[in-house]
Amino acid sequence: MTLFEYYGELSPYERAKLTSTPSMLFNFAAAAFKFALGLSSSVAALCISGLYSFFCGASKRIYFRGMTASMGDESRECGYYLLIGVVLTVSSAVYCIYMYFWSEGASGSPGAYATAAACGIALFELVASVSGLVRARRDGDLLMEGLRFVNLAAAFAAIVTAATAVCASVGFEDPRFPVYGGRFGVIMGGVSVLTGIYMIVKGSCLVRRYAARERVRIIER
Repeated sequence: MTLFEYYGELSPYERAKLTSTPSMLFNFAAAAFKFALGLSSSVAALCISGLYSFFCGASKRIYFRGMTASMGDESRECGYYLLIGVVLTVSSAVYCIYMYFWSEGASGSPGAYATAAACGIALFELVASVSGLVRARRDGDLLMEGLRFVNLAAAFAAIVTAATAVCASVGFEDPRFPVYGGRFGVIMGGVSVLTGIYMIVKGSCLVRRYAARERVRIIER
């Protein structure tokens, strides 16, 4: 059996666990490193970036916890979906704050290979998150939808990095340039905040809907 055949036989949850667990661990490790570096250097932006990494990892942990606890029951999944939305909103707001302080962008040219890598990563993350989101909504997988929204927010951050790298490579290192550095990051972070708010509204509606059904069943008894 080839690796692709093995991957194709996995369930959506097993696939997500295989791909998202390393990124979750990386988020927590990056958060600890940024916090330590930020505290030692007294750079607030690094601490804020560390918070963003921590919240990204926490949202993925909530997904795994929700899958285990709900066992596919949407009436239980909606609470975890709501919680993921809250974490995504907070983490995206933290990202906006970080990018606001980083308004002058990165200095220096990253080089052609680094720029190409940044663009490739951004494109891959965007395609993977959007296609996964479409499948999750088609299959009615609420928690997978929440996880893909988190991945989409990460893709937005990767797009900001790629855009900044491209601008630096071609000499557009002016902070006033629309897609260079912090301003573009604040915009993309704002889109992620709206995504989190959408999840909060949807999750709250589902929680109330299932709570109302439960009250009706109690009254009928």
